[in-house]
Amino acid sequence: MLDQNLLEAEDDEILQQDIEELAETITCVEQLKDKTVFVTGSTGLIGSQVVRTLACINRKKDMNIKILALVRNIERAKKVFGRLLERGDITAVVGDISHKIEVSEDVHYIIHGASPTSSQYFVSNPVETIMTAISGTNHILEFENKYYAIGEKRLIVKDTKVENENFYLLTLAAIAMELRKRETCSNL
Repeated sequence: MLDQNLLEAEDDEILQQDIEELAETITCVEQLKDKTVFVTGSTGLIGSQVVRTLACINRKKDMNIKILALVRNIERAKKVFGRLLERGDITAVVGDISHKIEVSEDVHYIIHGASPTSSQYFVSNPVETIMTAISGTNHILEFENKYYAIGEKRLIVKDTKVENENFYLLTLAAIAMELRKRETCSNL
């Protein structure tokens, strides 16, 4: 049972107002009802807001979205999310995007936001930065020996993915075009 008293950004009134406004105005969330969403980079600037917004959608619209937040460090997750982790709809999953990721439950949607973020690290380790991005994205695309097509469909990994017409390059533009084509979301 979701604790309705725990807000998503209880220490920041302005951020809470923004998250609530976004949760009320964002469309096409019906397909997330009773689903599991896996968010990488969840303690980062963007990933943490995605997690908070999904949690707010849960609270406001009773969507029963199970949010799995990939974190490298549980203490950092506690610092970023505080008591929100106690609410019941967010589970911190400890792991690193640069290694194979294992989750014990079915995942319906993945939001991949993990990336090295220190500009000092970028400058001093350019090759490692790119390799982390590549291997991390590969680990997500081939999550649990399946790769993700648009929507919930997951297909077994094959040696060559180009043989399958259901494989898509996962860019925001490609996703929006496909959703529009399938008329999944009318306002795209």
